[in-house]
Amino acid sequence: TFGVMDRIADYYLIYKVKTIGDAYFAISGPSCLIESGDASAPTLRMLKFASDCAQVFSGLYHHPDAGDCLKFIAAQSALLCRGKGKADGSRAGSTVRSMGSQQFRCSMRFGVAVGPVTMGVLPGKRPAFDAWGKSVNLAARMEGTSRPGMIQCSESAYQVVCSDPSSPFLWEPPSTTFAKGFGNIPTHFIRASVQNPPRVLLEVLGVDTLPSTFVFDRIAPSAAAPPPPQPAA
Repeated sequence: TFGVMDRIADYYLIYKVKTIGDAYFAISGPSCLIESGDASAPTLRMLKFASDCAQVFSGLYHHPDAGDCLKFIAAQSALLCRGKGKADGSRAGSTVRSMGSQQFRCSMRFGVAVGPVTMGVLPGKRPAFDAWGKSVNLAARMEGTSRPGMIQCSESAYQVVCSDPSSPFLWEPPSTTFAKGFGNIPTHFIRASVQNPPRVLLEVLGVDTLPSTFVFDRIAPSAAAPPPPQPAA
């Protein structure tokens, strides 16, 4: 699963800092700014990266890694929750549901924040590159409080992208979320994306195209569903 995300990250010039358990920590910024000079480019690329990951692993696409890897994660999560005596099957950003004898659905959560970060190599027996700071903490809070299958953005990320005419995202009405260390803050969920993953990227991943608007937190877009709200002006 992370291998597929690595390829999508490379396409959008997203830098993976590290993985923490089932969490994927990545940053966007310097590479995009140097290439385009557009202040909104790093944030937009990060959101497109998150959107493509959500779409590729949504069950609407068929990829060799998607089925077995997500089933394994779902099964492990189910066993873990059963051992802890939990009634539901949710853990660490994954939603596990029984859909038959051996079928599972695993939904990712995404959190995006914009702001300055400190980057460097941490010394020790195993030196490792890392990034930290208030913006990193806020992104972690956005992921932790997000809904399964959804992308939650901080106010700063929303303000950068919502005025970009090239943005393919449709937004839910703003909401207020309590984030540890930040209090009650305004946040924004992406409702849908009118842009599917680029065909060249799907060919690299070995998956089929999906020529339709992708609605987050759903197994498939419903023709009977009301149209999503229009992007903010």
